[in-house]
Amino acid sequence: MKFKVRPALWISLIGLTGFAAQCVFSFALWERLTFEEIAESIRNPYWISGGDIFDGISSNIVYYKALDLYYRVGGFHLFAAKEFRLILSLLSISVVGTFLYRCVPFTIATAVAFLAWVLSPTLLYFGTHQASFGIDLQVFPVVGVIWLCSLRSTGLQSTVLLFLAAFLAILLAGMFPPGLFYLPALILTDVIVRSLKAANPSDLLKGACLRLSIIGGGILAGLAVPFLLVNRPQVLYFDPHTGAGLFRGGGKLSLNPFAFWDSVWRTFLDLFHTGNSYQFYLPHPEFGTILAAGGVLSAVLILLLVIRGFQPPRKSEAIGFLRQPNVQIGLFAGVLLMTFLVMGHLSPNLPGLRRSAGILVALYLFYFLAIDIGFSRSLTRNALFQRVLMVILLALPVSHVIQLTMNLQELPELSHDAYPNWLKTRPSARESLALLYTEVKEGRALTCEEVPAGCRYSAPFAAVQLTHRSQSEAGQVLDVYAEDPKTGTVKLVKRSLWEDYYWIH
Repeated sequence: MKFKVRPALWISLIGLTGFAAQCVFSFALWERLTFEEIAESIRNPYWISGGDIFDGISSNIVYYKALDLYYRVGGFHLFAAKEFRLILSLLSISVVGTFLYRCVPFTIATAVAFLAWVLSPTLLYFGTHQASFGIDLQVFPVVGVIWLCSLRSTGLQSTVLLFLAAFLAILLAGMFPPGLFYLPALILTDVIVRSLKAANPSDLLKGACLRLSIIGGGILAGLAVPFLLVNRPQVLYFDPHTGAGLFRGGGKLSLNPFAFWDSVWRTFLDLFHTGNSYQFYLPHPEFGTILAAGGVLSAVLILLLVIRGFQPPRKSEAIGFLRQPNVQIGLFAGVLLMTFLVMGHLSPNLPGLRRSAGILVALYLFYFLAIDIGFSRSLTRNALFQRVLMVILLALPVSHVIQLTMNLQELPELSHDAYPNWLKTRPSARESLALLYTEVKEGRALTCEEVPAGCRYSAPFAAVQLTHRSQSEAGQVLDVYAEDPKTGTVKLVKRSLWEDYYWIH
């Protein structure tokens, strides 16, 4: 069932709707600035600007470097990272929309699934973060489109696109470790789909090895980038002080089945009840309304009807069956879902949806399949039952619009008291930083009263230096002084004071 109007118009309207929703959500939380956001969007980008790494936990090097480059081009302020995330949102929506327009028949399934995705409450919430939580939901669609284009191409173009997809997938993991979990589904599906074009077993093996070598090359190139960005790559590999490093952050793996189940349960609650885990607070989450939960249930029932009526293809028809786009989408979504269900929950500390947000990518692919199949063929003798299921399926984007308004009304009020002391000297955080910068520039030393809990000078030091870089000539460095809590004297602040843990992290 295809639209009679121009697909470009529908895609543009849906994309603009999604980006507008992201802007509304981001502006509602514009002045939220948690400890993690200060560390990830201010302190760590300043450290990486000099080729340094703060510690092994602060290992999302690619994200920090991207922010550093953005600050150099667009200037720094306390909430500039939210601007960066908005740009990522626009890029992601534009790339996916362009691919749908050029490469996919525009049907009701395409339109509804795309609309439901860009209005996803989880996507919108994580898009407000100045830390890299949930950034995979914005970046992986771009990686996925490049990979799909490689499957549709041949020769050198296919090779370059596949290499680029693998390279960007590793860079995504360098922004946020769960980005690694997309690779198994990408690799397995790519090898299977390409192998279907082989004329004989020897060509199949040769083709599989070639594709794997290209992917491997992209992965190795991507792995090299974070280590080339830092002066102390050994800390990025393993920091003995924190036991952390690249692709690990502060997470620890555990094979405790009870801890695993608790982690899965927390993710389930984040999706279906209330988003209330670490760095994820959403009163009305992804499937937290009757309409949204009904959409999931309808999709499950439709896919179960498909499975019930499935007739295994004959051996001679197997290749043709596997070449069907819906089969390949289902394969990719299935592997992706299982990967995130397992790998996203092996770390028991601070469980929640932020580590397993890739589950949503799989669920929305299944959602697309359910709509596409439901409209394209009869699945049951009871036509009315199938129509009811389809109506409930189509209600998911409507539910997301309702949830957007409800979440905006019920998000917690931003409290000025939540800021650290150095951002509370004036009515707003921006004014407070401006005052601090002026005073430090005039020679005043930072004091422990401004940064309690152990005199953590790293954040205000970084904020002042980034502000100075944005407001002065290139290459100028500001001398910052601070009261040394160990000696009581005033000391010139340098990044090296944190390398040997002389000052508290």
